[in-house]
Amino acid sequence: MGVPFVVEALMRIGVIDIGTNTMLLLIAECRDNTVAGIEHAYRVTRLGRGVDAHRRIEEQTFRTCLQTIVGFWHSMKRYNCDRMIITGTSALREVTNRDEFIASVKSQTGLEVEVLSGEEEARWTFAGGLSSMPIDGLYAVLDIGGGSTELAIGTHVDLQRYASIDAGAVRITERFFRHDPPTPEELAKARTFILQGLEYFPVIDPLKTTVIGVAGTVTTLAALDRNLKTYIPDQVTGHVLSRNFVEKTFHRFSSIPVQEIRELLTVEPGRSDVITGGILILLTFMEHQNIESIVASDRGLRYGIAMRECARINGVNAISLPRVP
Repeated sequence: MGVPFVVEALMRIGVIDIGTNTMLLLIAECRDNTVAGIEHAYRVTRLGRGVDAHRRIEEQTFRTCLQTIVGFWHSMKRYNCDRMIITGTSALREVTNRDEFIASVKSQTGLEVEVLSGEEEARWTFAGGLSSMPIDGLYAVLDIGGGSTELAIGTHVDLQRYASIDAGAVRITERFFRHDPPTPEELAKARTFILQGLEYFPVIDPLKTTVIGVAGTVTTLAALDRNLKTYIPDQVTGHVLSRNFVEKTFHRFSSIPVQEIRELLTVEPGRSDVITGGILILLTFMEHQNIESIVASDRGLRYGIAMRECARINGVNAISLPRVP
């Protein structure tokens, strides 16, 4: 059972989330039981490029990611953050040159990279995803990343079930899609692989559960559905995506080349080459769980980590954490 708390003094938390496809920065202020984001940034760095096949961070990718981390670190210093956290997820769990990468980050910034397990990733993504939702209710948070996908189910005070599978937008694209656009056979093989993973997910009761989707696939679809020309987090968070829209978008994107997708994704063109794989994961999940809609949220792992740090400063270790206004 979680224990609510109040943070009297204003604290600034900086979080860098090293994703398999995208690197994200959040600078947040924590006070009076709320976490408010004051600065956001992201870069499509594709840390996971080639990782599924070779289990190594490629040399150029290594340099690009390191430069991005250093740039984000300077942003955190400019904001005088009291806590600065760097987390790694699926790709860093797998690569053989992880220690070299982590050592390079520490050499450049003085900060350790915290490589999260699938369980930890699910837990803190769940906390972040719930941060803007009403206190009462049962929730499921789906996080489609570049290398893995997590599902966590629970309430604001109780994380009940979770699972993590090695199926993400980058991994699906690199492992199965050899043509542009992918052939029906490639799509079918990818779907079979995804379904095998989804068997490990807990079953959701769609009549009793609000399903929330975080990370780039869902937020990009929400921006597309809202016809946004620039990405505005507050207009993405809370937007409801229907399965019908997800299905129509999948059929459209899976039948056109990446260049045409890039022209359609004005807010997220860097995802154009992997978005079809991500949408296939989302659609297969919704079909498998008989879910008709999903609520998009821009508040994922990095918000959960910021909330965790606020809780740690106050000696609290619970799923009941600061809320985002």
